[in-house]
Amino acid sequence: MNAEAIPGKVLTIGAAFITGFVVASWTLPTLNQKPRVSSQDPGIYLVLPARDFTTPGRIASMKGQLVQLIRKSTTDLDGPCMINHKPARLQTSDQNIFLELGLDGLESLALNLWPSDLKQPDVEDIKATIRTRSCAVHPRISYGS
Repeated sequence: MNAEAIPGKVLTIGAAFITGFVVASWTLPTLNQKPRVSSQDPGIYLVLPARDFTTPGRIASMKGQLVQLIRKSTTDLDGPCMINHKPARLQTSDQNIFLELGLDGLESLALNLWPSDLKQPDVEDIKATIRTRSCAVHPRISYGS
């Protein structure tokens, strides 16, 4: 390679480098057309280990669907009942089950969920909960407004 070919090679490599940046910036969407990161609704995730579920094989078929928690251990009813909370979207991971709820779902869980419900949890598809009876609602006493 002689001294006369070096400037031509440098200019060619520089032009290819700059052209790559121009093409990349031209093809990327602008922020006023479409957001790069989708906005997320405020909410919570209730994370439960998959091994604790009574029917883990059925969980995989309900991925992405709206579900209700089922109370198995009841003292006032004979048989399982549906916990009165807002429906949650079920997501799965390696060893965990995620129940995605909005902020209004957090309040309904806090009012209706017992700690014993999470020892051996079970979920049911929202469409199938029509056959399951609702759990008794216990009155709560609150003071003030």
